[in-house]
Amino acid sequence: MIPGPIKKFFNSILLSIMTSTIFHCFQIKSDAAKVYEFLTTLDGLSGWWTTDTTGNTYPGGKIRFGFPNGFFDMVEVTESLRNQQVKWVVMESNFPSGHEWIGTEISFEITEDNGCTTVRFTHNNWRAVTDFFGVCNYHWGLYMNSLKSLCETGEGNPQVF
Repeated sequence: MIPGPIKKFFNSILLSIMTSTIFHCFQIKSDAAKVYEFLTTLDGLSGWWTTDTTGNTYPGGKIRFGFPNGFFDMVEVTESLRNQQVKWVVMESNFPSGHEWIGTEISFEITEDNGCTTVRFTHNNWRAVTDFFGVCNYHWGLYMNSLKSLCETGEGNPQVF
């Protein structure tokens, strides 16, 4: 029998080997506080991802992101470190391939240097690289550009309802 901590360690290594990750790294000409605000407030999230955003953005809270035709994703906020990091875990999705999102983790790591903020975005723990994974990777790139635009110009390009 393997002791609990050792088993947990090996399970985490195995999970990281067996899963896939979407990763985007980019710079925003803005301070970390503004980027963090747009990742942790309903108004901010509505400004770059989808205007149909509701819920509680604090750790332990759930945020619902609505899309056309009644589709939605629901995340739980698992971590929120002011001006440093935001993490979510996907709890629900009713997209046709949305089951692929359930249990995945979305993370924004934020670092600032002289008024310029680097964002390291990851969407990890995908069980396979599928067509839906590719579609999501493409759309995350568009939405990261929308976040950058919102921070730099005050105008994002969210899904509008």
